[in-house]
Amino acid sequence: MDRNYYTVGSLERTLSVYEAHFGLDSSVFYDAHQADDERVARIPRRHRQHWASFYREWEELRGGGFAGQVRRQLEPA
Repeated sequence: MDRNYYTVGSLERTLSVYEAHFGLDSSVFYDAHQADDERVARIPRRHRQHWASFYREWEELRGGGFAGQVRRQLEPA
């Protein structure tokens, strides 16, 4: 069975599709999604959930975000 894994590149391509379709930068979208801002109200809920999930994965793979920093600090050497 083939396994598919996310990479930074594959997630960047996925995020660019969402950005082009909905006309928002992913970081702007994510902040608005977290705040349940009206800028994302027109985006169907399932697309919001997927986009937010892909964005979090992308941030983690790039080493960004506070959670990723804590995880790396706590990983065994």
